[in-house]
Amino acid sequence: MGKNDHLYCAHAYNMAKEEYLFYNLKKGYVKQITEAKHLYLGSRFKYWEEEVKQGETTKSVLNRMANEHHIDVTVCGYHGRKGEKEDPTVMGSAVQFMAQEAGSPILIVKDGLTRKKSPDGFYKYGILIDGSKQSLIGLDLLIRMAQP
Repeated sequence: MGKNDHLYCAHAYNMAKEEYLFYNLKKGYVKQITEAKHLYLGSRFKYWEEEVKQGETTKSVLNRMANEHHIDVTVCGYHGRKGEKEDPTVMGSAVQFMAQEAGSPILIVKDGLTRKKSPDGFYKYGILIDGSKQSLIGLDLLIRMAQP
């Protein structure tokens, strides 16, 4: 992140499912930990939360929140919470929805590889381009993200 960039975290939750979640996935804990981890950003960090109402889905609420706040880049985690798939290239429905419906470029983060686990201590970024305008925009975005 650049020194003038802002980080916004949108959390859609469902109170009807709250009692079945592990403690570290409950609404209050997620908010507390997320805000604590980003204190250093000061006013450049905002945490939004919204309950998923009857007839809505988590993915549609998150997408709407991103659009309402004019987000420049949407980052979506792909964690496979429902278990491994036969084909590891198949995304879950929420990630697939965001990839198709997001009103901004979307960065999908597949796993939690840390620098400690990386053999050389560095991340390797890759982008696939086909020469189209959209893929070149994606390449430009990744280059800007990699800059200090």
